[in-house]
Amino acid sequence: MSNTAWAFAKISFLDLPLMESISAESLPRLAEFGTQGIVNLVWSFAKLCILDPPLLHALSAEALNLLPQFGTVDIANIAWSFAASGKADMPLLEAISSKALPTLSEFGSQDMSITAWSLSKLVISDDPLFAAIASSSMPKISDFGAQSLGNTVWAFAKLNYADAPLMEAISAAARANLAELSPQQLSNIAWALATLSITDLPLLDSLASESIRKIAQFDPQNLAITAWAWATLGLFHGPLLTAIASASMKKIHEFKSQELNNIVWAYASLGIKDEPLLSAIAAEAIRKISEFNPQDIAVTALSFARLEVLDEKLMDAIAAEAIKKLSALHSQELGNISWAFAKLVVVNMPLLTSIASESRAKLSDFSPQNITNPAWAFAKLNVLDTPLIEALSAAAIPQLADFNPQNLSNTVWSLATLGVTNKTGLDAIAPEFIRQIASCEPQAIANTVWSFAALGYMHEPLLAAIASEAMSKISLYNGQGLANIAWSYSTLGDLHEPLLYSLAEQVIRTSSDFQVQNIANTAWAFANSDCLHRPGMDALSAAARPRIQETNPQAIANMAWSWARLLLYDLPLFDSLASQSRRIMDDFQSQNIANTAWAFATLEYMNKPLLDALSSESRRKIRDFHYQDLSNTAWSYARLGFTDEPLMYAIAAEAIAKINDFDPLGLSNLLWAYAKLELEDPPLLDAISAASIAKMCDFAPQNLANTAWSMAKLGVTHMPLM
Repeated sequence: MSNTAWAFAKISFLDLPLMESISAESLPRLAEFGTQGIVNLVWSFAKLCILDPPLLHALSAEALNLLPQFGTVDIANIAWSFAASGKADMPLLEAISSKALPTLSEFGSQDMSITAWSLSKLVISDDPLFAAIASSSMPKISDFGAQSLGNTVWAFAKLNYADAPLMEAISAAARANLAELSPQQLSNIAWALATLSITDLPLLDSLASESIRKIAQFDPQNLAITAWAWATLGLFHGPLLTAIASASMKKIHEFKSQELNNIVWAYASLGIKDEPLLSAIAAEAIRKISEFNPQDIAVTALSFARLEVLDEKLMDAIAAEAIKKLSALHSQELGNISWAFAKLVVVNMPLLTSIASESRAKLSDFSPQNITNPAWAFAKLNVLDTPLIEALSAAAIPQLADFNPQNLSNTVWSLATLGVTNKTGLDAIAPEFIRQIASCEPQAIANTVWSFAALGYMHEPLLAAIASEAMSKISLYNGQGLANIAWSYSTLGDLHEPLLYSLAEQVIRTSSDFQVQNIANTAWAFANSDCLHRPGMDALSAAARPRIQETNPQAIANMAWSWARLLLYDLPLFDSLASQSRRIMDDFQSQNIANTAWAFATLEYMNKPLLDALSSESRRKIRDFHYQDLSNTAWSYARLGFTDEPLMYAIAAEAIAKINDFDPLGLSNLLWAYAKLELEDPPLLDAISAASIAKMCDFAPQNLANTAWSMAKLGVTHMPLM
């Protein structure tokens, strides 16, 4: 009976009624089979993939009794049979290990590799046995065929057992036998090297060349595993990855969810944006999204986000499937999915609401990174879910010692971006950040101080530590970092002169790399701090002029205001600002108009085309002007002696409507402007007089003097006011 079963299995011919009959007839008579009969019968059922638990159990017991009589081939075949059947019969397998260990020198190369493969397949770690297999394999390595080499390296990798001498020997032998390796064996060796973190470049180059030669024979699993291996080792091999992409697109409909997941992760990890491949993967993922497990969903979303490739239909499908499988998503998957949608700026409120709710329910499982990712994601998307943010903050505090600097920085950045001033959280984060500050990257430092400043939260020990650390490593900071630090200290009113000087010196060295927003923010910070560093401001001006067409209204207004505040006359810069202002005047808001006018007036720079454009835009948007904008605009035109009656009458009408909002400086400046231009507007004068009387106790001496001068200039005798 065992011979009949063996014969059918040898030719891979499955006759299920026959095999069931053999099983039924064999069970009561196994004691008569002997060693060869037992081995042949169990091997046959495994080879034909027939799982017969009663028969396997009986065969295991009989094999255990006969084990002392087994030869090396019998041991290997029995081990293989149980591994192929997926049955981890521990008493038998432990007995096989004990039997094999003292007799390994008698094993042939194939028997040794099969035994190692079998135990690894069942995840049975036996260090003494594997150490012995390694040492016994070395003298026989030249006898190992291609399949034995592949099985051996796979077995050691599966149990994460790295034996350097054996791996070197396998590498040399594999290079000599590459032509004999099948696609499965090629991909298995690549997988093993990656799993054991072995960067054997000669072997990998040979594997790549042979894989390219046989790429048409690779199935989806081989393709995905090979790409995964190179990505895991962080190695870019252009010809191989191009070949894998081409072959994958031809077979994309054959890919399973895990294979789609592995290949897109590999290309994302290596930063390869192969758009035809990604389009094919996205389309196939959409078709098979219901087969994706939680990890597949998260990794696919993460991979497309890392490559900054937005496929809206794919993200919609991922969102819908993630919601369906929400309860199965682990903390890391919740964080990664939210991060991916934020990175691609996809606001899917049903998904975000679901993630927020599920995250709160699973917060006890969240690691620092899991806490940081959803916080960052919701902040990036500007979605304030107060219960989630409060829960994440509360979960973070007990774990802060385990947060790395980037986690700390991202957490406080999230709070600041969402405008959440959590004093308890901030007070806990600050000392932990100070403790780790020596290991912080410049970006983390700049983002952290920006966050505290954006929240208006002065933490003096933190500011002192950041100033010291920033100055010691100032050469490492880019334009964004320098601008954020300068803006933050200026906003908080911490005029740290050594830091400002250090920042200014670094600005001189790096200003050519600044973005226009960095230029505007840095200049504003220096001006707001009354820090006049002429070489630094000149460097910012030189960097700004060639890129002036990239500036928006806010940047223009901030730059103009900054140079004017420091009384720096830079006509080339102001000519550039004036030209750009006229080009984008439609986008100016009331404050941009007022600040730009104020800057030109403060420096007494008359630019009629700009003033005409500002006047026209002011009249169009006069209803949006704040009282200070009205006052500053009027003052600016008067300072320049530029009489624009339509503008001044529009300002007068709007000022009357908002007169009770004006402070003493605004009232006196507004009155001074009309007096300077010798424009009489009785309703405005009456309104200013009445408002001034009501607020007279708050007038500074300069406000009083300007008001008196203006009334006299206009020849107005307003007895109650005077």
